[in-house]
Amino acid sequence: MTVGCREDAERRPHIDEICTIGCAGLAWRAKPVIQIIYRWRVSEENRTAFLDAWRRTTQSIRETTEGARGSFCIVSVDDPTEVLTVARWDNLEQWQVFVTTAKSSSMRDMHMFGEQVSHAAFEQVGDYTV
Repeated sequence: MTVGCREDAERRPHIDEICTIGCAGLAWRAKPVIQIIYRWRVSEENRTAFLDAWRRTTQSIRETTEGARGSFCIVSVDDPTEVLTVARWDNLEQWQVFVTTAKSSSMRDMHMFGEQVSHAAFEQVGDYTV
């Protein structure tokens, strides 16, 4: 591991201390995590209430549910009623337990202000963000 890799790994503790130098430069191998992408339809008049509900929901789930690592929310620049929330989990099994035991009550407020169109689970296989 190079010094630069170690310094970056210390700033980003979710990254393994595995760093390689390849033809394209530094390559990180992130710890395996699961990202759940929820697609929502949220009217512009409900957006503020939806975002408030999402913040409260995310904080509550992160504080009370094993494996939950929080989420981020993005809004389409082309269609402001299209909203994605991306939740990060340590592993798929923990998310599946959450879905079967707590989803209905935990995410109720979000469903009051937006329509969940779909969701899908993805395994994160790399992370080159800063």
